[in-house]
Amino acid sequence: MRDEIENQEICRKFVDREVIMNASLLMDDLIKANLISYDDIENLNYYQFYYDSMEIIANSYEEVQEFIDKYTKEMEKAKDDLLDALQTELDTKSEEEIKKIEDKIIDLEEDIEEYENLLEEMKNPESQMKEVFEWWFVTNRFFTKLKEKGEPVLHSDYGDLWGRCCTGQAIYMDGIIREICNDMKILVGQENDWSRK
Repeated sequence: MRDEIENQEICRKFVDREVIMNASLLMDDLIKANLISYDDIENLNYYQFYYDSMEIIANSYEEVQEFIDKYTKEMEKAKDDLLDALQTELDTKSEEEIKKIEDKIIDLEEDIEEYENLLEEMKNPESQMKEVFEWWFVTNRFFTKLKEKGEPVLHSDYGDLWGRCCTGQAIYMDGIIREICNDMKILVGQENDWSRK
């Protein structure tokens, strides 16, 4: 419990250092005046699809393709491993063992075909727009980390802006803040622990 309280304090210090000021009204006015377009905002759109009971959210079609390619390759490798197992010492395996391996190969081939069909369906995906509730000026360093994490960001003549997709709680409590702090290894017990400062 104590570590959690200290980690929240670390996240609060991080936000105090990296988040400059609210820019929500300014952004509303700039968009209404057509001085900034939604097309200028990076990571504003995302792609969402489902496979089995798994929800997959990606910021680009390339991410969708990488996801499917990764799992297809894993299944192809598993299939090759099963084929190798089937060929190895074939004469010492019982008919029941051979049947089990063959059934697993058939299941993997069906899974691979499903993933390939899913990729085909995603050739022309429709993106959805993230709902931004607040806009904040942020430091360039934080802007870069948010962009890498797929958060909506805008580099403008006015400064670097973050489109916060949640509201109603302190910024330091947002999951993305904890994730970035964890990546920086500044949480309690990590390499760059800020609780010791």
